[in-house]
Amino acid sequence: MTGNMRRAIAVLCLLALALVPIGQSSGGVISSIQITGNNLVGEGPVDLNITLTGVGGASSASVTWNASLTDIEGNLIDYDSGNILVDQDTFVYVESTLGLAPLGVSNLTISLTGDVGTPDSTQWILYEETITRLRPLNISIGEPIFNAIDENGTYTNNLTVNDGDFVEINLPVINSGDIDWFGGVNMTVDGVITNSTNLTVLGDETKITTFQLGPLSEGNSQFEFELFGTQDTNQIDNILNSSLEIHPPPLPSLAFNLTRLVEPSAGSNVEWNLHVSNTGEADFVGNITCIFEQQIVKSVSSNLSVNEELNISVSMLSKPGLLNCYSDGTRTVGISSVTDILDFQSAIITGAGQNSPSFINGPWHVGDTISVSILVRNEGDAVGNAAIEFIDGNESYISQYISLESGGAGEITHVLDFQEANAYLLNWSIVSYDSSVDDNLSGVVNLPVEPAQDLTIVLDDLNKQGESTSVDWSIDLASGVPRDVKIEYGSIIDGDKEVLISEERTILPGVTYGDMNLGSINADQIFVKVRPIGWIIGLGSTVEDQKESLDINPIPSVAVNPITQPRVPIEGQQVTLQYTLSNTGDGGILQSEVIVTDDSNSIIGIQTINAQEKSSEDYSIVVDWPDGENVVITVTWYVDGLSYSDQILVKSELVESEDSDFSLPIGGILGGLALGMLVIFAIRVKNSPKSDKPKKKVSKQKKPKSNEKVEVSCPTCDRRLRVPSDYSGAVRCPECETKFDVESKIDPEDEQLDEDEEPKQKDESELWSSSDNDILGCPKCSRKLKVPYEKRPAKARCPACGTIFEARAN
Repeated sequence: MTGNMRRAIAVLCLLALALVPIGQSSGGVISSIQITGNNLVGEGPVDLNITLTGVGGASSASVTWNASLTDIEGNLIDYDSGNILVDQDTFVYVESTLGLAPLGVSNLTISLTGDVGTPDSTQWILYEETITRLRPLNISIGEPIFNAIDENGTYTNNLTVNDGDFVEINLPVINSGDIDWFGGVNMTVDGVITNSTNLTVLGDETKITTFQLGPLSEGNSQFEFELFGTQDTNQIDNILNSSLEIHPPPLPSLAFNLTRLVEPSAGSNVEWNLHVSNTGEADFVGNITCIFEQQIVKSVSSNLSVNEELNISVSMLSKPGLLNCYSDGTRTVGISSVTDILDFQSAIITGAGQNSPSFINGPWHVGDTISVSILVRNEGDAVGNAAIEFIDGNESYISQYISLESGGAGEITHVLDFQEANAYLLNWSIVSYDSSVDDNLSGVVNLPVEPAQDLTIVLDDLNKQGESTSVDWSIDLASGVPRDVKIEYGSIIDGDKEVLISEERTILPGVTYGDMNLGSINADQIFVKVRPIGWIIGLGSTVEDQKESLDINPIPSVAVNPITQPRVPIEGQQVTLQYTLSNTGDGGILQSEVIVTDDSNSIIGIQTINAQEKSSEDYSIVVDWPDGENVVITVTWYVDGLSYSDQILVKSELVESEDSDFSLPIGGILGGLALGMLVIFAIRVKNSPKSDKPKKKVSKQKKPKSNEKVEVSCPTCDRRLRVPSDYSGAVRCPECETKFDVESKIDPEDEQLDEDEEPKQKDESELWSSSDNDILGCPKCSRKLKVPYEKRPAKARCPACGTIFEARAN
């Protein structure tokens, strides 16, 4: 006998003895039992904590305890026992562990033998308990079931899921463990998560979750189902992949039969009868279309029920090529079409040179005309007609047809015009209604059309010279091509516009500058306007600008330099006078005239002055010097009928005549000179500056030996100048306006310096005044006058008192 069998027999004997009725006796009983290991997950041990006590006056009662664990079929799993002494009302503790309790249900039995007492209602001598060990979580996905439904969820009862159907998917989620599961399912179709649902599956339960999807398209769809939430130890069965074949829907099936009724010949029509029948499982709704060399010659809308037939008449002008008739609309089973090839003598259009059209005068902008041309040739044996066609989406542009004799060539031309900026992708082809066309005479061209060019005109400035008004303008043309414009110039009086002058110009892209003299006008405002000639301007254009009319007048003045060249002229000598013409007004001065006169009002020099644009400009004139010791020279500037003058007094050297009986009144002259020198000395003392200036010796040159002139070179521009041979001092070049010094060409041995004739007083020309701007005061009478700052140092003449002084810069 095995050990397990002996243990089983012992347990049965103990059970039999426990069932024998006995009277109240003293001994041990079970007071309480604590069990650990019940209702846990997985197999495991059962821990026992047994409390024994004595009853009925027990004293040192010998009690044997027995504990056994059997499976649901009664097979012994584990057994333990022991002996212990107990006393009345004394607790004795016994601990034991029984082997691994299996998954599911097993039975625990605890019994006492030996000195056993009689237990009350809360005590035992035999204790039995069911031990439960829970199965761990084991969640998985079962195979899905796909059912075809319509959009309302109603079953279609079809055996397959077809194109356009919806589908109901029933997916079983199985929990084969004893632990409840909380989570959800994601459904992915062709790599995209389309549905997700949450659910709870109790222990040992299978729950069906349902998804709906559609409409579906024909083909094979891949499904993936994945559990999310609490995970079990085996995750392989938490993901399931499946596929579904979506079958075609019930379709019509069209049969085509094309019969030629009239044979083709050049210049006549060819005719066919097209027979179409529907032998499919569904009605056909759509078009029956016939095309010949990419041109539609017949198109009929049709609704053919199952087993219905249709006859269509097709005709066209005969030309070689392929006729193709086909269905367009409801999907059909297989290919639904029929063809017929026409082959007979006719014109054949080919390219003459390059096989693509030429586009002229680019780049193009909105509104521009785009000229297109292509050369073609008729290599057939009959007269043919051809044109060029452009297709832009749903828009078609076709040129006029040209007729080509057999062997002849010609140019097909067309003009395109687009009103929106875009990069147009045009399909082009040579078309003919009576000829065969070479397959190479077609293609695609990218035609960029830029936005319309902006055109902006600005009236930059108004200028007035005398009575004439001129305008300065600029035109800005956006990038692109040169454009023809018309420019209008006019006046505005009391809001009424009048065009005075107009001109046409070709403007290049970028900024173009120009001007226009409007002559003498009297207006409130001046305007300038530009108009495009044969093209469209952009929305950002400004085609007109205007300004208030100028109400300005020049203010001329003349100032003569008191220093002549030579400094002391001689009668009959050519003397250079320098003078400055100034305009302190707002307008310019047109051509004017300067006249130089002496004190007898005799004209000794005339000079014509061109348009005066600068505010101040220096001039010089050569005159024949008049007689007299103190010569008054008047320079008069005649401007627009008015005159402006300035005078200088120049001391000259007299030419004595040997035959003259005239005797000078020496006494009167010397007295007058002395009195004059005293007056000048008093004025100089009054107006001289405070700071001490070193006195300069004044030397008086004797009359040179000759009046001849010599040539000197300008050190800046090499201009040759003629100056008196006895002149020493500053010279201004009339070419570049450079000032430089020259020395007298007279031999120093011929010059004598009179040391005894040092002047007793200062000359008026030694007076000076200074400032830090163009305005300064006369040192004699304090009158304010204008001497340009950049011209200083320079001689100036006071217009009030006539004093000549030096204008200096601070």
